[in-house]
Amino acid sequence: MSKGEFNSVAQVNGGIENMINWDGKDKDTLALIKYIPFRYTFRSASSNAS
Repeated sequence: MSKGEFNSVAQVNGGIENMINWDGKDKDTLALIKYIPFRYTFRSASSNAS
């Protein structure tokens, strides 16, 4: 998914916070998403995308 596609999907869903299942089973990943600054996680995710 390109950065533009991701931004469009996030915008339609009302932001990335609304795209995350906060009741999911992987509590470690959810904690990382919650406590690492959004700007850092987004840059890391988008720079690793192909």
